[in-house]
Amino acid sequence: MRANAPPRPAEYHVLGFDAPVVVVPGRVAAWLLSRAGLADYHRAHRGDDPEVDQVLVALKLAAIAWRERATGAAHGTREADTPPQGAPSPTWLNTTTAARALGITSRAVVKAIAVGRLPAQWSAGRWWLDPEDVEHYRARREA
Repeated sequence: MRANAPPRPAEYHVLGFDAPVVVVPGRVAAWLLSRAGLADYHRAHRGDDPEVDQVLVALKLAAIAWRERATGAAHGTREADTPPQGAPSPTWLNTTTAARALGITSRAVVKAIAVGRLPAQWSAGRWWLDPEDVEHYRARREA
């Protein structure tokens, strides 16, 4: 997503006239697979339609590429940021690291968690955020 730019119109994502195709950005593919249940749908209906299978695989590939770029850049590797054993995942971010990645304060991160705009899990005495959720939040804020 372009920083501080409005989302592109729907027509921007449609290519072709005779056999139109839709271009799905990697972040949107990741969101559709995890939050809209397309990954579960694909597992349940694999083989029903070969073209649908291939499009869902393409979405997964785009999502993987986006996740590697987005979540790899979203957090540092400083030892102080390393989650303790009780964290949901060793790649998850604490509020301080998420705030740094978002360019906001830790207090703003906690407020976003409290009002339900930013998913997080409480573990080992702190909030932990999935780097992917942080990137989705960043994209929504920039839109």
